Amino acid sequence: MLHASQTAPTRTGNRSIPNATPPANIIERTDAFVVALAVPGRQKSDIRIELNKLMLTVSAPALTQTENQRFMRQEFGSAPIERKFTLPNSVDVEKIEATVENGILTMTLPKKSEVQPRQISIL
Repeated sequence: MLHASQTAPTRTGNRSIPNATPPANIIERTDAFVVALAVPGRQKSDIRIELNKLMLTVSAPALTQTENQRFMRQEFGSAPIERKFTLPNSVDVEKIEATVENGILTMTLPKKSEVQPRQISIL
């Protein structure tokens, strides 16, 4: 089973900035787990995905204003985001793929072939 967890605040200088925990949908298929994570306002280049043993961490920096704009009202979360997932041993970590489209990061975590169901022929 794939487990999701929350993360600690990010420290910058003398203060802590709480990390936002983006919502996730986790789907289990017979051949893979699919994790969809909301990352609104983030570009592909903003998102960092790390795998350390069986801990998958997704993070992105806070959204910032540019010289040409300033927020008059800001209701969308702009804090740094971080979400951690503990992967089961059944995931083939060498074949993990990720795409981002329309503010949704989708990660496909294929299962190892030995744990996938298969049909056995009768001789």
